[in-house]
Amino acid sequence: MGFNKDAIVNVPFQSDSIGISKLSYLRSRLMSEPNIKLVSFNNATPSDDDNWWTGFRFNRAAKETEFASINKWVDADYLKTYQLSLVAGRDITTTDSIREFW
Repeated sequence: MGFNKDAIVNVPFQSDSIGISKLSYLRSRLMSEPNIKLVSFNNATPSDDDNWWTGFRFNRAAKETEFASINKWVDADYLKTYQLSLVAGRDITTTDSIREFW
């Protein structure tokens, strides 16, 4: 499948502003457990087919591209958690605001 799916538990969480405001607390609690190696907050696993599709424009072009992209909400630990390799570019950096498109 191209990613590690062994020993990964996916748990849905409330993704409104209240739920998101508690993510750092939840991360610290989970990481305090000795058998938990990594925690990633995201809206979908790499193989999930419930995706957000969207068109986009390169360099503010007047016309959208002829293909769509799949959007997933992921944090900076997503690639490490699923042991995904990038073909090009760099990994997502930790920040308190959205700065990147991956």
